[in-house]
Amino acid sequence: MVNANSKVHLEGEQAFQQFLLRRAEEYGFSETKKAAWVRTMLDTSRGESTVQALLAEFNLGNSSRDRALDVGCGFGSFLIAFHQHFSCVCGIEILAERVEWVKQRAPYAEAVCASATQLPWPDSWFDLVTCTDVFEHVAYPEQQAVAAEIARVLKPGGHGFISVPNRFQIWDEHNYVYFGTWLPDPIRERYTNLFSNNDRFLLCWERTGSGWKTLFRQQGLDVRVKRLGRRFLPANRYELYLTKPIDS
Repeated sequence: MVNANSKVHLEGEQAFQQFLLRRAEEYGFSETKKAAWVRTMLDTSRGESTVQALLAEFNLGNSSRDRALDVGCGFGSFLIAFHQHFSCVCGIEILAERVEWVKQRAPYAEAVCASATQLPWPDSWFDLVTCTDVFEHVAYPEQQAVAAEIARVLKPGGHGFISVPNRFQIWDEHNYVYFGTWLPDPIRERYTNLFSNNDRFLLCWERTGSGWKTLFRQQGLDVRVKRLGRRFLPANRYELYLTKPIDS
């Protein structure tokens, strides 16, 4: 027997799925890409598995799970996962439409619609901050500001997790063309329009692994970088594990 809360949740997720399908059609996705994108947006297991891994990675016991923040929270998958482990869950997203869905899917979270260049929380507020698949969509000067804000709101001894692409990835994951990220921006766009089957060129601001590491070390954070991809090829992506020193 389905209780009232479960029924409301199911209806909400069905409405969310229909919204995603409409958006995918507006974006001009192929049927294959549309199905994959909707499936990814609906799936909360990735957020849960990542959060579980981070709790183990940073040895976050129950006493150090007060507040968590997801920067660029999208449709709220990480906030849903945070809710199982943290007493206070916050997210910030620049697209108002997505924030409205977050408020429906994760009503227990504090969801803010704003730029991450000025986070609306006090200094040293969060035990954990995550930011996945976001930084490459932020222009280089603003990346500095966002990194500084993440460092500011982290508690001394707090941790961060950042997922970002490599500047020299072989396959441009956003524009679906080989070696697109290696080129200067004007050439990159023309090259992509010629050789990619992507309908819309998406300008991104990727860095190398050392570039991403430097961005956060400049904010006084300890940084460990993990490369993702085949061993003898350039990395596809990097995962950055951040710690704010206790004496900060």
